[in-house]
Amino acid sequence: MRRMKFFDRTEERERLCNLLSQEPNTIFLMMGPVSCGKSRLVEDIVEDLLRGDGKHQGSGALYINLRRKDSKTPALFASALARKGVAPLINGLPADRQQSIDATAAAFHSTFKVEQDMDMKRFSKVTATLWDAIKAQQEQDKKQHCQQEDPLSKSSSITQVIEMYEKILQQWEWARQAKELTQVKHQWPVVVTDEVDKFCQWTDEHHADRQTLLEYFVKATKAKNTCHVLLVTADYTF
Repeated sequence: MRRMKFFDRTEERERLCNLLSQEPNTIFLMMGPVSCGKSRLVEDIVEDLLRGDGKHQGSGALYINLRRKDSKTPALFASALARKGVAPLINGLPADRQQSIDATAAAFHSTFKVEQDMDMKRFSKVTATLWDAIKAQQEQDKKQHCQQEDPLSKSSSITQVIEMYEKILQQWEWARQAKELTQVKHQWPVVVTDEVDKFCQWTDEHHADRQTLLEYFVKATKAKNTCHVLLVTADYTF
């Protein structure tokens, strides 16, 4: 398949950046034909958010493309979030709040650890051991295979990651209330999930996990206004 050339979509970029600079109140859904430049556009925006500019520090932004990540089950999607999500989401938080995540994680059954780089001009050093905990749980499930259990059907993995993300978003909320983000480009972190139609590959037995995830997206955007969620797809039946 020939890849279409990406053009600088100035109007779309400005509109989306304007939406992401405001308080979250809904889930954004970006739809368009295959290979029309959607992924390139949102990747560039996320990179700009993380990098900041001459006047502002970078802010929290996470981009996950499910076409590049194995996400056929909730546990595999959770592992992608655990591996990739924390470092970019705490980008832009004050140093002391990034450090506080270490204490929060330690209380969270020692499944997560943050090593703070005090130089705010660089990205924080983050060591995620939550993935190790997920793999350990999956190995334990495999030992029970004789009981005909699917080792990746557990909802605990995705629930654990959501709980950790909730702690991070709470730090952003406290930082906004304390007016500590005046130098940050955007005061609300952004989570972008590309090729989100891959969630449709989840089987009926994973319906509860899918519902948990979607409800969390609604909670983070419309209910609690703590995070922007952008879903990208080329599937108009999604």
